[in-house]
Amino acid sequence: MRSQQPLLNGPVAFFYFKHREASKTSMVAMLRAIIVQLLYQDDTVLEFLHQKCASMSNTELMRLPFLQDLTKGCLTMQRRVWIILDGLDEAED
Repeated sequence: MRSQQPLLNGPVAFFYFKHREASKTSMVAMLRAIIVQLLYQDDTVLEFLHQKCASMSNTELMRLPFLQDLTKGCLTMQRRVWIILDGLDEAED
């Protein structure tokens, strides 16, 4: 019997844009959701996030450029990652 390889072989993150829910229409919301999902699937992301965020204010943590950089850092730590986005036509930005 052949051993089966995992189909995805890496973390999976998803986000569903939904125009009727304000918390589901922005790029900020999408990036935060991706970061949180990677955090739950890869323990090494925790140390990276701690180093980047420990000395920052809540306002700074919510800025789009910072979240883009943070997400890029989390993604480049992965050998392979799967991101599923749905409802892109309902995104505001």
